[in-house]
Amino acid sequence: MSIYTTMLDLLPIIYPRFYIAHDASENELVLLNSGAPEIQGVLITDKTQCEAFVNHYHLFENIGKQNYENVVAIGHAIAKNLHNALTQAFPTKTFIVYLEVSLKDSVMLRFHQIWENEQPYFDTSQPYEGVEIFTVGTRQ
Repeated sequence: MSIYTTMLDLLPIIYPRFYIAHDASENELVLLNSGAPEIQGVLITDKTQCEAFVNHYHLFENIGKQNYENVVAIGHAIAKNLHNALTQAFPTKTFIVYLEVSLKDSVMLRFHQIWENEQPYFDTSQPYEGVEIFTVGTRQ
């Protein structure tokens, strides 16, 4: 894979575009425009889970220990950029962006709004075996 292919793959997360989908209860779900399936009018019982699932994006695969620090630094920069883009596009909404780093699997970003009466997608006070979770944004 060339550096250009890699950069093209990352473009939707480096320069993110979003859209609003409404669930059956007319809640405004903010979704990353990355080719995810349409969810307009779907009955959703957990908005946090839905947004976090649809809004996940794989940055890197099989990073290895030797690349860990660089990958985390790059991931943090992209996560901050994503959070800034979200808060600029939707100033009345509050978001949390997660950077998930697993040496055995992949490096992934995901985000969701902070929804009233719903727990965040990750409980970052608890360890996750083999995965380090970093957060960018606001937590309740």
